[in-house]
Amino acid sequence: MDNLIWKAKPSQIINLKTFFFVLLMFLIVLFGLKILTLYIIRPTLKEFHLKSYVNDIVFYFEVIYYSFLFIVLLIPILQVIFTNYELTDERLMVSSGILVRVREELELYRVKDYRVIEPLYLRLFGLSNIELITSDRTTHIVYLKAISNGHKLADMIRDNVEKMRVSRGVREIDSDRYTG
Repeated sequence: MDNLIWKAKPSQIINLKTFFFVLLMFLIVLFGLKILTLYIIRPTLKEFHLKSYVNDIVFYFEVIYYSFLFIVLLIPILQVIFTNYELTDERLMVSSGILVRVREELELYRVKDYRVIEPLYLRLFGLSNIELITSDRTTHIVYLKAISNGHKLADMIRDNVEKMRVSRGVREIDSDRYTG
């Protein structure tokens, strides 16, 4: 029977680039349209008596554009919300997906190596990514993104990998040979 050791979700900090991009695009269009409308479009259309249509066109463009930005922002947020990581004493399970839910299970004795990756923007928030290199046929590399206490989790994974290898009598054999 699997005993749950650790359960978490990735942090929304991994969407920081998307947040800044959407904010920048929002501000560019917000101020750009106002300047364009006030100083270029209205004076030009004043001569053609089409001034009343400008407000409608700008309004509909803003509604469509901001709806698009909202969707661009919403999708990565939902991807993080619907991602779950669970570590038991025998397996690591990663569940993800917004419309189609996928649950990948990795037997811990299949983990060959791991890396804790700490980019600067994650380190500022005390987060890290963990990359597991496995001998699993379907998933050779498993990523755990934006995890707090990454080093502690990596140690827990390593300890349980060793326990599972001993209990199952599994030994790792590298078949890669260096031919120089």
